[in-house]
Amino acid sequence: MYRTRWLAAVLLALLVAAGAYEFWRRAALRDRPWQLEAYVDILEAECRTGPGAYAFGAELRALAGRVHDAKLCLTAQHRTWAVGRDYTPCVGNLLRAAGDALRLRMNQSARRREAETRFQYYLKNLEWELARNSVTTRTGAQFEIRNQSHSRARTLVEQARNLAEVGQIDSALVAVLSARAAWGQNKDFLAAELARFYDPALKVRWEQDAQHLLGWTKRTGRSAILVDKLEHRCYLLTAGRIEKSYVANLGRNWYRNKVQEHDASTPEGEYTVRRKFRSGSFGWALLLNYPNAADRQRFDSLKKAGDIAASARIGGNIEIHGGGRVNSDWTDGCVSLENDDMAELYRRSYTGMPVTIVGTSALGASAARN
Repeated sequence: MYRTRWLAAVLLALLVAAGAYEFWRRAALRDRPWQLEAYVDILEAECRTGPGAYAFGAELRALAGRVHDAKLCLTAQHRTWAVGRDYTPCVGNLLRAAGDALRLRMNQSARRREAETRFQYYLKNLEWELARNSVTTRTGAQFEIRNQSHSRARTLVEQARNLAEVGQIDSALVAVLSARAAWGQNKDFLAAELARFYDPALKVRWEQDAQHLLGWTKRTGRSAILVDKLEHRCYLLTAGRIEKSYVANLGRNWYRNKVQEHDASTPEGEYTVRRKFRSGSFGWALLLNYPNAADRQRFDSLKKAGDIAASARIGGNIEIHGGGRVNSDWTDGCVSLENDDMAELYRRSYTGMPVTIVGTSALGASAARN
């Protein structure tokens, strides 16, 4: 009887111990939580490599610290005797790290959405402005200056689109903001360079030169040539009227008055045709007597004042010739017409023919509108 009771007590004790161990095993998390640990690693990696991660440096460092502490806890528990392991504190650290990572991902996603919204807003506004200014209704002159900035801004806009397509929103936003800056700088440049065309004193002088030439053709009955730089037009004047109007290409820096050799500017002043000839590169050509006395006097004054280099040369070989292109100022300072127009003007021209080049005039502007 005593032995039976003893065995029953031992069995009961074993059952109680087994139950307690099973309860402890389930409640105390005896096994290492590998899946939770891997999930936290994935979340941390996504946060570290996610969009705009560079803007969350402090948060990423805090997250890395919490993950590191959880890893240390796991390592410490893993080294203890199996029966005594308890990963409960480690699981708490991992869960807190996972919560931090999820919040950080939410913040990163919110920032990305904000960046996408800003990007689309800036892109649409810039594209609208570029499209509005891509062709200037007033003059081909403004088109050519704006075409330079238009090209730069368009290149940056295209880069922005490509970056956005591959998900690099921050880089795309930088590109579109750079495009806006480039376009804004060029608008300032445009206003500064074109300001001289609205200077009252210059406008009076140019108008007098144009009217003087028109009056000369009326008095003599002979033809003359007027070039209006702002309107990008070459006019054949005959008997006090504009007989023909041709679209003209000018020097690459047409908006400035020519000062010296290689400045790519078209001169302004009163000239004559020195020679008519057939050009191998540009078809029919009229060589002008640039530099004239006024050009030389201005050149000497600028050199004496130190505004141009002492080694600078005044240049020459300014012509009206063929080879014209559509909406392009490409010459080194010459006036270029389309070949058919140049052939017609060449037939009507003569050696000694007066040629006046002005910045702008009411005569030219009126003819351009008509």
